[in-house]
Amino acid sequence: MTLFIIILGLTCTALRVIPGLVMRNANISPLVYRTMSFLPVIIFTAMICTDVFFWDGQFNLKLLENLKLIPALISIVVAYYFKDIIKTIIAGVGSMALMYMFFM
Repeated sequence: MTLFIIILGLTCTALRVIPGLVMRNANISPLVYRTMSFLPVIIFTAMICTDVFFWDGQFNLKLLENLKLIPALISIVVAYYFKDIIKTIIAGVGSMALMYMFFM
């Protein structure tokens, strides 16, 4: 079992390191470079949307059933007005805790 975990760890590391080593000296066009700069935002948005909009394995936009929608809206409003990640996280986690405390 330990050997299997070591092999999986090395494989996972290789899959991350080898492309970096190969592309280190590659000449990438500015268009590709600029386009790839949006990938982290796209991936993070996809992760957040799938977590917020799906409740019990189904797409759900009902505020009283999906307890993640109201904290998500509160977080968006706080992020827009304060533009501070700490305040946004505190508002999101705090409102999520209150939702679970009162409605679960």
